[in-house]
Amino acid sequence: MKRVILATLILSTYTLATAAEYVKKNGYLEVTNHKESTEFSINSSTPDGSGVCNMEGNASAISASVGQRKRWLWNDSSSQCVAVISELSTGGGDSYD
Repeated sequence: MKRVILATLILSTYTLATAAEYVKKNGYLEVTNHKESTEFSINSSTPDGSGVCNMEGNASAISASVGQRKRWLWNDSSSQCVAVISELSTGGGDSYD
């Protein structure tokens, strides 16, 4: 699997949280690529357990930026959750950031 960068933004009316704030031991990201989309599942939380991020869905392919091979976007119509998943063009191995 290619190196994948995950940027997850969870927006609310009062706070702005970034993926860097959601770090959990034994948290996971699963990605299954398809031609025009990718299925994903994310399970993570803030270190103190006050915020939990459980997202899954089918992200749509969008234009890749410089240094990226592919990029997908997902947003939840029932909340303000957004996930952007990028595959780096220099990627390799099975590591995720």
